[in-house]
Amino acid sequence: MQPNIIFILVDQLRHDMLGCYGHPVAITPNIDQLAAHGVLFENFYATNPICLPSRASMITGKYVHDHHCHHNIDLMSSDEICFPALLRDNGYNTAVIGKLHLWEQWNGHCAVDHGFQFQSLTEGKHSQHSRVEESGMYYDYLNEHDLPLPFSYDSKEQINKMFWSRISEYSPDDHIDGVITNRAIRFIDQHDNKLRQRPFMMQIGLCSPHEFYDPPQGYYDLYEGIDIPEPTYVPDSVAQKSNMFRDAVDKKLTDFYLPKTAWGQETIEKVKAMRRHYLATISFIDDQVGKIVDALKRNAIYDNSVIVFAADHGEYQGDHGMIIKNNFLYEPNVHVPLIISAPATARENIRVDAFAQNVDLFATFLDIAGVAKPEKSYSRSLMPLVKGSAIEGREAVFAEMYDRRMIRKGKYKLLYYGNEKYLELYDVDIDPLEQHNLIYAGNPDRDGYNEIVKELLMELVDFFINTEAAPDSV
Repeated sequence: MQPNIIFILVDQLRHDMLGCYGHPVAITPNIDQLAAHGVLFENFYATNPICLPSRASMITGKYVHDHHCHHNIDLMSSDEICFPALLRDNGYNTAVIGKLHLWEQWNGHCAVDHGFQFQSLTEGKHSQHSRVEESGMYYDYLNEHDLPLPFSYDSKEQINKMFWSRISEYSPDDHIDGVITNRAIRFIDQHDNKLRQRPFMMQIGLCSPHEFYDPPQGYYDLYEGIDIPEPTYVPDSVAQKSNMFRDAVDKKLTDFYLPKTAWGQETIEKVKAMRRHYLATISFIDDQVGKIVDALKRNAIYDNSVIVFAADHGEYQGDHGMIIKNNFLYEPNVHVPLIISAPATARENIRVDAFAQNVDLFATFLDIAGVAKPEKSYSRSLMPLVKGSAIEGREAVFAEMYDRRMIRKGKYKLLYYGNEKYLELYDVDIDPLEQHNLIYAGNPDRDGYNEIVKELLMELVDFFINTEAAPDSV
């Protein structure tokens, strides 16, 4: 029988905030253990820095300019071919539990046929706290257990004062991600002998560590007395970036930015406090991952399961003078974790340096299931890298957001701002948080990078043409 597929998709987790990715104080033993028993991808990139467009790329295997979901309000077309439908049509039981964020939802179910046979859905934390949505699996749970509705904010000033951080009013089991995890475990436990004649694919959409950063108290206490690393932000580097970025910082749009005029020790300490909440929320998520793995082992299906752990996009946490996620394509927002643990391959503690993109999960899931991918697809299976039958991945990775484009190839990363025809070039190996634009007008050595910029620009244009972007997209 084909292996079960468990896809754990977390919301807004940058790759370098996990112990297995080198964070000096992150407490993530279960995710670290998943990596120790599997394959960790060092250079995995999202196609877009916000939720829905990135998730649409994963489920369709298409880039943003091809599936046309450019923002969180651009719901996916019901005509798209999605990997859950292909798995369902080839003998898999399919389920999605938690956050999906692709189509309209009513009472915990989607409005379109996407291939998930079992659905138990909730909106993400931001929708919960802003009261955009008061239905779905989590609201049903709160009502059934006579629990209060989630905390609701009433002003930007309140958010800015809190730095999007608070301790959850719920116990771990009553927190939105505890409820999602327990519902997923119930699905695993109830996958009875009759159903076990068919493999299952389950997508578990955990809502954290997306803001609000709201760990239960015990997870916040884990970091008591620990010196949280400071953010990396050089205010003088703002002058090297696009007008869009400079304008945003100068206008002090404090929903997302830390004003450069306010940068100082007091702000740094506030950001470190926010980072403690973020790390604590990640530690809470880590426990949920451990509970899911334990359920697979308890039901004797762990050895015939492939566990895929990934995030839809990252976030800044004070780096670049920004908090939460944003529309820019810097590393903290598009460089995300990917771990694939496939016990049957006997490949453990492997780190893959090759480039990969979240569009590749589409072909990867089909490959695990032994299903051919559609003939016209730019998604590439990562299973040869997982199994060790290949060592090379993509030569370059790409991302986009409105008029902005990104290409990362080798150690160089080029950012293009279409509306203002502005370029930024970074050597990510020595400048991983992109503080020094190599082609900034003030750099006396900028002309030495002309050929590199020309090569990357041509490759960027070729990519968008070959993947069916409209001619004026670049």
